[in-house]
Amino acid sequence: MILRFAAKNFRSLRDDQELSLIGTEAFKNSASDLIKREGIPGGVLRCAAIFGANASGKTNVLNAIKFMIDCIRDSQSKWSPQGEIPRTPFLLDESRDQPSCFRLDFVFEDTRFEYGFTIDSAKVLEEYLDAWIPGGRKAKWFDRKANQKIDFGKRLTGENRTIESLTRENSLFLSAAAQNNHAMLLPLYTWLTTRIRVLSQRVGLNVSTVKSCVVDPQIKERVLALLTTADLGIVDFELKEEAVGSKDPFINALRKAIVATAKDFPPGQIAFPEKIETVRLLHKTKGGQPVPLSIAEESSGTSAYLGLLGPCLETLTSGGLICIDEFNASLHPLLATRIVHLFNSPVSNPNGAQLVFNTHDTNLLRRTTLRRDQIWFTEKDEEGATHLYPLSDFKTRQHQNVEKGYLEGRYGAIPFVDEEDLLNLASEGE
Repeated sequence: MILRFAAKNFRSLRDDQELSLIGTEAFKNSASDLIKREGIPGGVLRCAAIFGANASGKTNVLNAIKFMIDCIRDSQSKWSPQGEIPRTPFLLDESRDQPSCFRLDFVFEDTRFEYGFTIDSAKVLEEYLDAWIPGGRKAKWFDRKANQKIDFGKRLTGENRTIESLTRENSLFLSAAAQNNHAMLLPLYTWLTTRIRVLSQRVGLNVSTVKSCVVDPQIKERVLALLTTADLGIVDFELKEEAVGSKDPFINALRKAIVATAKDFPPGQIAFPEKIETVRLLHKTKGGQPVPLSIAEESSGTSAYLGLLGPCLETLTSGGLICIDEFNASLHPLLATRIVHLFNSPVSNPNGAQLVFNTHDTNLLRRTTLRRDQIWFTEKDEEGATHLYPLSDFKTRQHQNVEKGYLEGRYGAIPFVDEEDLLNLASEGE
């Protein structure tokens, strides 16, 4: 489970910004049950929502999480040995030339860890991994600084020095350790890179999402139950194989043209799939025989809901964290609320899975959906830097109408539109 995440000098996150999923004890009687964790009196939140105006940096918070996980997964195996580190610093002042920092406080196999690194465009400047041992003391696993030998703690056993010699200055030691099957670090690497997922609603529904539901009967059963109760008229869904281009003369002509211009390539170099898998949703009819419709024939709301249910239910089953950008995109507020309730309820979420999302859906600010310590805001200052802060920074009462207060601007993080100027601009165009 994730306890805290922080980033500095990444896109609009110029200054150190931290998202905490540790509960506030004062809010213990609020809507959802917490994940109980020894040593954390406030407990751990199952869900956090980020609200803010357009271009305030909500997406960049999630992008920062994704970038950190991408660095862990790819820096040793995919990045060019001589290439620059593909970071995007804050570009609007001298910060563009300063390092970027990331850190993650999390629990893996009942042990609390803190992992972080600092990078510039050329190399890793710092990297560290600490663990909390029984008794609540922090113990060093490794501490790396540029141009120095890595300082390994006594608790991290294995071929540390050998792997250190294979670690490039522009890649992470954790990434190199996993690539070389480090017995203690590989499981931790695998958890971080497979159990932390960042999704964008703009990507839309893909075949792999539905395929994962079809392969796992239990997940498919739960998806179908949620689709049925959503009153979308769907009774089943399936993957259907279709011949590529068999009904499309343009596709067939394009394939022939490519083959004709690629005669100099070795045999087998140019290959086309003969069949592709497409998603079909089966709708109930008066006659009783379900009618299949392709996903292209469905509403954007239906495809958005189905596209989220699969990954969300996988996360609920296996644990971990799922982050969703533009959570409200095309979703009816009641369906969005239902997904949040799935994570907040210990009944449907017995494995301590977590959901972090950004949204404009103020219906979710109602007290029966989110605790006050689950609500976060982003706002940009005059210099274009994003500030991330929780509702708990404000004095609010348990039964206060947070939605109304947010729309009235009490907590910031909303766009300020001069209606008079807007009307004047509109009238000038007439």
